[in-house]
Amino acid sequence: MNRKIFFPILTALCIGVFAFQVSAQKLQNGGKPKSATKVAGLIEAACVKFAPDVQICKGKPSDEEYGVGKFIVRRGGRQIAEFSGSLNAFGGVTDDFQALYGDFDNNQSKELVVVDFEGQGQGLGVKNYTINIFPDFETSKTFVPLTFADAEFGAGSSFIYDAKTKETLILLTGWGGVEVKDPKRGDGLYFTGRFLRYKNGKVMPAADKPILARRYLNSFERERFRTETDSRVPYLWLQSADTLKLKTDPAFDKKFASSESGTVERVETIAETTGEGDDRREIKVTQMIVRLDSGAKKTVVLLKSPIYGDVPSDADKIFPINFGFMPQKILLPSGFNPFNSVDNVENRRVQINLEKPDAESPPNYYVWFVEK
Repeated sequence: MNRKIFFPILTALCIGVFAFQVSAQKLQNGGKPKSATKVAGLIEAACVKFAPDVQICKGKPSDEEYGVGKFIVRRGGRQIAEFSGSLNAFGGVTDDFQALYGDFDNNQSKELVVVDFEGQGQGLGVKNYTINIFPDFETSKTFVPLTFADAEFGAGSSFIYDAKTKETLILLTGWGGVEVKDPKRGDGLYFTGRFLRYKNGKVMPAADKPILARRYLNSFERERFRTETDSRVPYLWLQSADTLKLKTDPAFDKKFASSESGTVERVETIAETTGEGDDRREIKVTQMIVRLDSGAKKTVVLLKSPIYGDVPSDADKIFPINFGFMPQKILLPSGFNPFNSVDNVENRRVQINLEKPDAESPPNYYVWFVEK
């Protein structure tokens, strides 16, 4: 169960152009969380400590809700942050998280990373995680994490130290997310990896690194089950000779029914209610108002929480399948919070692209932020 809902939403073995040294990571792994006898505000807590004075604990809050846990972060002997965590349906496991500590962007201030295991799906058995990054944790006076989802996370290969640039890159992996058209086999499921670069509190696609995509064939399935506990996963799965290395996202090669350009006039957050009685709940929507070059205005939804629950104003708004960047021709990962990457949206140029898959299907929208 992923409570952090955002709307559309690597190893010493190196190949090709990769000069990454996984063994030389600057991030320190805090190891397996240990049971704690007593943590204020938590029940059955498990904790990770970093010398000299950083502690991260996960447990059940005293007013525990089904499936909802809580993290408490302490620095210098006092609590400085708390945020929600997952609990499974079998009583709640509190030691199923990882904490890492180190300087992502080589700015002499360490980041704190907390990776929470959300659960494993049925069918394909995908393992889902939520990554939380506290920018400049070592020196910051504010403690609000960047939060985004990941699949098949591995601390030993999802964060990679690049010795040339002296930075740690993020490999965000998932099933799907790249529309690859194989001329021989047709459509299929791909396991994908996107490199992200953290800098100054933002996470941006690394446009100088390829998008990795490997089709899920029988040979891949056998390898996946054979190497499931290998510390080099998930990057190991993308080191196959069958892995495609894409310079740009195929979505930018689509033939859209229409493309309109404009400028973001403003960004606003509104609250609407849906349902009645006990089912009544508030829906918060963050949206940008775009004035098109034609003079018309359109409303594009950036975030909606919770994403389920329709409200009357939805009918007149655009809900993009993906956000991306031009001229780099690279997408944000599906479901990724745009504000994790883009700080000031107002006055930015955007392009709104409309795709009509067929006469019966609803339209798909793709929105590009156009960089100067």
